Amino acid sequence: MQYRFTSYCLCRLLYTGIWGDTGLSDFAWFSAHGQAFDLFLYHKRNVIILAACLVLVFGAGMLIRGDFRACPKKLCSLFLPFGIYVCFAVVSSVASPHRAYAWSGMMEQYESIFVIMGYFLICVYAYMACSKQLFIAFGIFCSVIGGIGTLQLLGMDIYRTKLVQRLIMPEKLRNIAFDITAEAGRSYCSLSNPNYVGVFCCLTIPVLVVLCIHAKSRRGKRLYSIAFVLMFASLLGARSKSGIVVLAVCMVLMAVLFRAKIAEKIHLRQKTLNGVILLTAVILCAVSCVLVYRWGELWSYDDHADTRISKIVTREDCVEVVYRGIPLFFRIDENGTTLGTALCITDENGQAYETMQEEGALHFTEKRLSAVTATLAQYGDYVALELWDGSFYWYFTNQTAGGAWRYLTHYGKPDKLDSPAILVCEWLEGKERIANGRGYIWSRTLPILKETVFLGSGQDSFAVVFPNNDYLGKARWGYKDMIITKPHCMYLQIAVQSGLVSLLMLFVFWGRFVFRVFLGKAQGTHAALLTAVAVGITGYLLMGVTNDASIGVAPVFWLLLGMGLRLEQECME
Repeated sequence: MQYRFTSYCLCRLLYTGIWGDTGLSDFAWFSAHGQAFDLFLYHKRNVIILAACLVLVFGAGMLIRGDFRACPKKLCSLFLPFGIYVCFAVVSSVASPHRAYAWSGMMEQYESIFVIMGYFLICVYAYMACSKQLFIAFGIFCSVIGGIGTLQLLGMDIYRTKLVQRLIMPEKLRNIAFDITAEAGRSYCSLSNPNYVGVFCCLTIPVLVVLCIHAKSRRGKRLYSIAFVLMFASLLGARSKSGIVVLAVCMVLMAVLFRAKIAEKIHLRQKTLNGVILLTAVILCAVSCVLVYRWGELWSYDDHADTRISKIVTREDCVEVVYRGIPLFFRIDENGTTLGTALCITDENGQAYETMQEEGALHFTEKRLSAVTATLAQYGDYVALELWDGSFYWYFTNQTAGGAWRYLTHYGKPDKLDSPAILVCEWLEGKERIANGRGYIWSRTLPILKETVFLGSGQDSFAVVFPNNDYLGKARWGYKDMIITKPHCMYLQIAVQSGLVSLLMLFVFWGRFVFRVFLGKAQGTHAALLTAVAVGITGYLLMGVTNDASIGVAPVFWLLLGMGLRLEQECME
């Protein structure tokens, strides 16, 4: 009975959603009530912090009892780059004007500074306590996650059932509808987004394959086989293009690293096997490009903007808009008695455009401006200029303190709009649609790095340092009225929030492990498992180019990395 009650409490802690304050209500680009609902990530943050506290206690106990004996100098040198990264993350957060988000975490992320310190403790403890039992727990965990994803692939999403929603939703929120990122029939497991399923699979599947092959007991083989099948099914169900491509790369890499053992097993000459592996790699790459990316997506992108407006500036006395290269200046004449006399539209020389009034709006007689209409309308608490550009409605008002013109956001808040002032990376300008629209986010994120060389903006502060007030840029490239909370690149995420130096330290930490395994000659019973862990780590790092670090996947990454470091020590000595 006690076990069942504990399991119930753990499930509630892991998966219960929360409706809480985001701390963003003061920003014009966010809702005034400042609240958001989170189903998958908020309590994972709490579990990671709790787990970090537990491993700190257990790790201290191991050291006191003498269960783990290692040279302190060697241990410090091994984890020094990781420790430096954590220190930079802490200092950046303390020095940041946005430090409040570092303590609690940002919505859709919740990777607070305490979570970062938790990763460090989990990695160190995994190094100290690496054992067969940890890998068994890893297999069970993958089976559970893969099972949830496979059910979602089959159209049986447990999170959409009334029974589970009753369990995971707080009582006061059970009547509130919530949206799940993935459509029905697409796997997202409990990771909030199908993209993270691809990251998780690239990290775990190589390890599961080797564990299945080298398991000594039938029970172990069954466990790892089931976990592998379920995780692979989840990857297919997630429809993660990058996940499928990177996993194919990881499998080819494993074939290269294990080619000697494969040749010995199937009694094939080494040169013949090398040719087979090369041919397989070419075929996999071709199939991945043709079937997954449809080939053309690799080399081309749609540079057509969703609106033909290229510039908007809200000035003290007017609104300047450039449409198809034509400048338009909008002013209001308080003495005007009709729409045509109250709303003045001129060019840069003050010459009025010819307009005609139809259906309560002004239409331009000039052919190039035929899609544009303008009128006065009530928008929230303001009388506003309503501008239709053929794709979107834009609202502006001068009913502000001092009478200056301001753009009215999706939430009805006035905000200054100066689109030329938004910094854009030159070599990505006009290419904002590359990588499924990530080009827009990267083009506005890269200029931020000039200010985060040593110290970053603070943990989980990306949403507030990213130009979410780039209303025109968002509208042009498919993000209108959306809030950008992450850069869709783990390396940009780290560089912005904790600094470029901290990112360099992580590259040293990761690279030292991966290259030592790939270039060294691991020996012993765990050599194959060590290689598989290194391949999984490589898959995760490759996926990090187009995906963020997520607290649903990152703890498993740091756990495997810690165990890999211990296996490396045993196999290389």
